[in-house]
Amino acid sequence: MRSKYNAKPSIYGGYNFDSKAEMYRYIFLKDSMREGLIADLELQPKYELVKAFTTHAGEKIRALSYIADF
Repeated sequence: MRSKYNAKPSIYGGYNFDSKAEMYRYIFLKDSMREGLIADLELQPKYELVKAFTTHAGEKIRALSYIADF
């Protein structure tokens, strides 16, 4: 299946990336971490934006999360 933006999946360091641009950004950030410019680089961290809850009417609403590239 072709992606929406014609991105070509790439593999680097045992990680699968959705595009070459994402892979090159990872390499840049990894080098920046090695040089001490940044710390705690994390791949695809998940952030919960809204916790799951139940409304007063009993309707269950699932959690809303965002998964960042880095």
